[in-house]
Amino acid sequence: MTFIVLEESVSVRHLLCYLLLSLGIKGLPHESKEEALKDVNSRPDIGGAIIDIDNKKIKGLEFIKELQASAKASRIKIIVHTIQSHRDTVTSMAEMGVEGFLLKPFHEAETFKKLKNIISHFDKSETNQRKHIRVIPHPDELMRVHFKVSGHPQLVSGKIVNISMGGLAIELVTPAPAEIVKSGTAIPKIQFSLFGSELSPNGEIIMRRDRLLGIRFESLSSGDSIHLAKYIFDRVSQDK
Repeated sequence: MTFIVLEESVSVRHLLCYLLLSLGIKGLPHESKEEALKDVNSRPDIGGAIIDIDNKKIKGLEFIKELQASAKASRIKIIVHTIQSHRDTVTSMAEMGVEGFLLKPFHEAETFKKLKNIISHFDKSETNQRKHIRVIPHPDELMRVHFKVSGHPQLVSGKIVNISMGGLAIELVTPAPAEIVKSGTAIPKIQFSLFGSELSPNGEIIMRRDRLLGIRFESLSSGDSIHLAKYIFDRVSQDK
């Protein structure tokens, strides 16, 4: 699933894309109604939009009305980003078919919690379309991961081959016995660094092929999710 993000603030626009990515949704940042409409008309994968309705320059309200008038856009779930919380605004937005509100000012943790709750109420057939975007680290990045598993006292280390919100693939750089470090092995703490921040989700090995491991994240804290989403969004943007 892909979302349009029509937002006046550049930083908030990108932060909203990070939050969407952490929920398995790709965000397309836009600063104008005209740009956003081009994507709506050309991309059938767009299933939602987060729209700033406070800034007159980006014409968020006009964008909502044009979405409603378009047969192609009837599939799009609309979430508004606004400082307006009084009853008249809520009522008028509900009448326009808005699915949810994200209130300003933007606070990363609070907005993430609210956005996750709104999207959880979408139809299962729509949310099942969410897929993790997998990226390959830049060749200049020496991304390493370290972990321990039960029955093997030594630290296992590897080079990250690719990474997504759902897990990562690594190439082992230290010895790891195949009878212990194998598919189905639980990993209590997977340690790696992004943007100078240490992440430590838990996970499970889901594939081993010689020195290549596939690891699924079992849980990510909200902080880990946001750091990882920022990294993936930046890599996707650089590869365009």
